[in-house]
Amino acid sequence: MKWSIVIAICLATFGFIPGMGIPGGFVLMFGALVLEPIMKLGGHGLIVLTGDRGWPAALLATLIWPVFIPLTYLLCNRLCKDASAKKRRIVFACLLLVSAVITTAAIEVLARSEGGGVVQK
Repeated sequence: MKWSIVIAICLATFGFIPGMGIPGGFVLMFGALVLEPIMKLGGHGLIVLTGDRGWPAALLATLIWPVFIPLTYLLCNRLCKDASAKKRRIVFACLLLVSAVITTAAIEVLARSEGGGVVQK
């Protein structure tokens, strides 16, 4: 558990300052893989990754998403107490994808609430 907290702090610190939001860009990319088709069904697109919103959104995701790493590790250990290491890794990766989707959705809601809600189809 302590290593997951250390990794989360390092990812947030080094991903934000010298990494210029690259980890957050990956998080938004994986979250967009799931959210974009769902948003297209409703006739909308994701506005987080368009225009000048991309880089600030990636920086914000770099700060938000590492919080999920220790939480995901804890949840994975509770869900898969007696499972093999391979199954734990798969569950951990799936839970990290869910956390990326949650982060992307939260940043999307924030971007739409700032007045950028009108998007061309």
